[in-house]
Amino acid sequence: MKFKALILSCLAVCTTYSCPAIFVPTRGDLAQYNGNSEYVMVASTGRSGSTMLTDRLCKYLPEQYVLKSHLLPPSKAYKGKILFVFSSPDQTAESTLYMALHVKNFGVHHFANVETSSIAWRRNPSMITNPDAKHNLFTFDALGLERHLQVWLHTGVVPASVDEAQILALKYENLWDEETVEAIRSFLKIPEFTLPEWRPRGHQDLTEKEIELRKAHNVGTEEEPIYRAYDKARALWEQAPAFEFFKIK
Repeated sequence: MKFKALILSCLAVCTTYSCPAIFVPTRGDLAQYNGNSEYVMVASTGRSGSTMLTDRLCKYLPEQYVLKSHLLPPSKAYKGKILFVFSSPDQTAESTLYMALHVKNFGVHHFANVETSSIAWRRNPSMITNPDAKHNLFTFDALGLERHLQVWLHTGVVPASVDEAQILALKYENLWDEETVEAIRSFLKIPEFTLPEWRPRGHQDLTEKEIELRKAHNVGTEEEPIYRAYDKARALWEQAPAFEFFKIK
């Protein structure tokens, strides 16, 4: 596919990006990018800084293709590099619910794109956009964040040195640390790489339903929420280092 065609394709699905990044929704779509080491993919569980990171990469990789996905690790046929960014599962859940309630069609599209999301929830969009006290993102890991982190950080990868690595896993909470930024520079061989100015996460314009659900299920604090549905996913997040190099298993 020629570069111009890639740009046109992106305009149809990635209009929020400032660069010709290509969103890859399925593993079948990903297969067309196999065999070419020029691609750089930003993968994530979603709502973890991947859009910011994707846009930033495009400022430094004008001649390479930048991909974005919420899929599990690709097969070894994929030869490009991958930045896997992840964050607190509890805050990811809060951000996902916020977007689902405030942005039309976001919830349906997001669940369709996250490979580990609940099939039952995909088939019943009202569970996403009209949560009740028992069925909501704070009582059930409907995005499959535990599995997503387990595969990306353990079962689907093998630890590697920076020189042989194909994946750099990045904990969002440490993304602005100088050591993390230097790891990105070394991994992508972009010595001038920088991140935009850090901004606090979260939203102020919560709906009454969001406020009610947070109060009912958050056993932590507003700054560091804890929802029991994410105990296992949170353990994986907490145990992970600020960054880590991997190869595809």
